[in-house]
Parts: sequence; structure tokens; C-alpha cells
Amino acid sequence: MGSKHTNILECSFEIDKETAAKWDIPEISLISEKRTVPSQMGKPRLCLQILCLPTDLVQSVQGTIQPGASAGDVAIALSTIKESWPPTGNLIIEVNPGTGHGHTWLPFDLEPTSPSVNLEDHIHEGKNVVQLIQLAGMADHIFVLFASLQQPPSPPPPPPPKFPHDLNKVLAETKLKLGDVGSIPPLVTSVSVTLDSDDPNS
Repeated sequence: MGSKHTNILECSFEIDKETAAKWDIPEISLISEKRTVPSQMGKPRLCLQILCLPTDLVQSVQGTIQPGASAGDVAIALSTIKESWPPTGNLIIEVNPGTGHGHTWLPFDLEPTSPSVNLEDHIHEGKNVVQLIQLAGMADHIFVLFASLQQPPSPPPPPPPKFPHDLNKVLAETKLKLGDVGSIPPLVTSVSVTLDSDDPNS
């Protein structure tokens, strides 16, 4: 929960070696300052976000969660709450400050209607630190570290077939010029029908 006064909230979380290998999260010693997102080869990617939720709505939803609910059930319940950030200019967020791959969201980067803050491109195997620097009281907001799966994008549709604009050229390639179409002899020159006089229907 946000503090009633100006304050620095700090939280840390550990990513173990097994989890890092599963989600292609690099070791800190292998990260360059210009980090690029690794190729996911079509598999889901870990999405790690900071959500900012109104305190009263969180408390209301918590009242509907059954005792002993799993962390997944709690996460699903919280994900139904619409985000609402503090007024612009009141909050700074830093992830892994002092590292080449860390990131800072300055006060005017965040607006009340801003989407959640994505951290996955700024984390590493081992200990990670997130700082929420409050420049005003924020007791009416709760900050949540939320992990989910991001499905890989669908492959792009195949390009539409190219329709030739020059019909003469196409016909020429098939050894049939547009000017010769009228000279093609008809396949059937006449049709002769003979009726049998004994046919009662004639």
C-alpha cells in the first residue's frame, strides 16, 4: 500500500536459476547496456508488471476471495480491477537502479490513465530491486507486482497474390496476344438437330 506521506517504498524479488532458464532471463554479467529481447522461438514469454490499483476497490475484491485461495486465484481477482495511477508528477519508479539495464520512469512518464509498467526487459537472474519514490501521499493506491504469461504473436498472414495489371503481357507469356483473340476459330461451327417423326413429342 502507498504511504500517507512522501516516502521511498522498496521491494526486492529473487529469480532463481531454474526460473531464469525457463523464461530466458539473463544473468546480470551477460547483459549489455543495449539489451535486446531474446528470440522466444514462438513460446510464451514472462510478463512482469507493476499495477497501481485503488485501495478501496482492492479491499472490496479481497472480501470476495475465499480463505485459502491460491496465489493464482488472488491474481485473477486483482486483474479485474481497473488501474488508476496517482496524479501526474507524484511518482518515480526505478527498477534495478545503478545497473546498465535498469530503467527509470520519471514523474511525467506516468499519468492517471497510464497502462501498467512492464519490467521484464529490465530484470536479471538473482536479486532484483524496485523502488517507488513517492513525491506525495498515496494511501489511496496499492502497488502490485503482477506476473503473467504473454502469448507469442500470431504469424502474419500470407501476402495476397499479385494480380497482373498488364493483361497483354500475361497473354503474351502464354503465346496468346490480346489482338489474336478474335482470330481464334470457333470450336463448334454449327449444331444440327434431327427430330424423329415417330416421336410423339415432336
